[in-house]
Amino acid sequence: ETKEKEEQFEEIKRTIAKYQGQVTLGKIMTVVFHEGRKPLNALKQHPKFITAWSKEFISAFKGNDQLKNDELKELYSKILDRLNDNKQQAEIFINIFKKLEPLANSKRSYPKTFVLSKPIIDAFKLFESELKEKDISYSVTGDIETKFKGWEIDFQIAFANLIENSIHWLPTSSSKNISVVIKDTSDKLIIDYQDSGTGIDEENIQNQDIFDPGFSTKEEGTGLGLSIAGESFERNKAKIRAISNNEGANFIIEINK
Repeated sequence: ETKEKEEQFEEIKRTIAKYQGQVTLGKIMTVVFHEGRKPLNALKQHPKFITAWSKEFISAFKGNDQLKNDELKELYSKILDRLNDNKQQAEIFINIFKKLEPLANSKRSYPKTFVLSKPIIDAFKLFESELKEKDISYSVTGDIETKFKGWEIDFQIAFANLIENSIHWLPTSSSKNISVVIKDTSDKLIIDYQDSGTGIDEENIQNQDIFDPGFSTKEEGTGLGLSIAGESFERNKAKIRAISNNEGANFIIEINK
């Protein structure tokens, strides 16, 4: 009976993990719409120009006196430019799907050894366009080659939620930066996440209620982001806590070896 209960509990945890990933994926769909709109518009417009210029180009060959040689070269250059741009815009979509594919995975695999900095960097890449647009810089430093055995996707989900939170509050700050430092000590792995935003109220730091489901200080917040981050870390026997910092929000993630 105990074994059966444990199996049921593990199945519940896997189901929760899957749905948390889908919640995060749903939130990140706004990024897809933001990043995907521009290349879609370009791909929609290009065929019209390419078709018209190609007809002109063919017509020029049929009657050499219609266009001068340098004009032919310019026309050919335009066609090539649009074709190359089509290729670049298509690659934008390919990269978006590559970034999002792990979050959409419905199956939960066994824990594996991975480089700890990879899912953190991957999480930043999800928001690359928005970070650039809002002039937010970021860095991942320290013991970046440190390896850990767990679920890589959990770390990507957790940091995606932390980053999304920072992006919301950073635009009101004069300095816009997110810093992640990985420390490999003798008995622990420590990840220090800091941003230069508005920070966290001392009362919330004392009782750590920011990780409670439903807690949010955003006007239209779901109150799920930090809760999901906390759950994702816990599945990997990691603990996250907020600490006092006058320069912005600061989270410490600790993993016992």
